[in-house]
Amino acid sequence: MTKEETAGLIDRNAGARLRAVRADRGISQSALGDAIGVTFQQIQKYEKGTNRISISRLVIICQALNCHPMDIIGEGVDAPTSAAPLVDLAAENAKLRRAVQAVRKIVGGYAERMGIDDIDDVSAPAGPQGITHAPQTH
Repeated sequence: MTKEETAGLIDRNAGARLRAVRADRGISQSALGDAIGVTFQQIQKYEKGTNRISISRLVIICQALNCHPMDIIGEGVDAPTSAAPLVDLAAENAKLRRAVQAVRKIVGGYAERMGIDDIDDVSAPAGPQGITHAPQTH
């Protein structure tokens, strides 16, 4: 695969992720275009990978969609062979973020009633002999 073909594939995959995040948030191409100061046709071109998204435009798009730039860029440096799995991952990532926000809201309500100001300041429960268990990372 040539550099040009790889670049085109990366642009199309980023466009597919943009489309997935936008659709997941229920925002039309026109509404996103209005929010960032471009036409809906320009959004279509970004989503198809016809036009590349500059870094500054990516930041503006992500602010409008309330997402992280990596939600659009994707993970890793290898160009995937298909955009379909990435679209699913972007949609699942967006759903997971909403679910986490909902859980944080519920837990925050309980914490507030218990007099805890910031749930991020709550440490893990102490285990045997007062040892605090840190979350396991893999």
